[in-house]
Amino acid sequence: MHQLAETIEEQERLAKREDIESITVDDNAVAKAVAARIRWVMHERGVSQAEVSDRVGVSPAVISRILKNPGRSRVDTIRKIAKALDVELRDIL
Repeated sequence: MHQLAETIEEQERLAKREDIESITVDDNAVAKAVAARIRWVMHERGVSQAEVSDRVGVSPAVISRILKNPGRSRVDTIRKIAKALDVELRDIL
């Protein structure tokens, strides 16, 4: 668990950098946890994948991939999803 916390803290530190497009969530456990949190927020707010994709400006296939197979998801996309769901990035990471 300590290693997972360090990974999340490192992702949050990196997420503050300006070159965010190059950062990915590539740790499988972290990526799955992020996807689970996104699904939970979507469920709680009654928001569909199609609505999230419209708000984020990506295709529904991108949202579907992130939710089903989140490995290598870009943090900038996760940040946009958080904004579309009106939550802080830290609440998803």
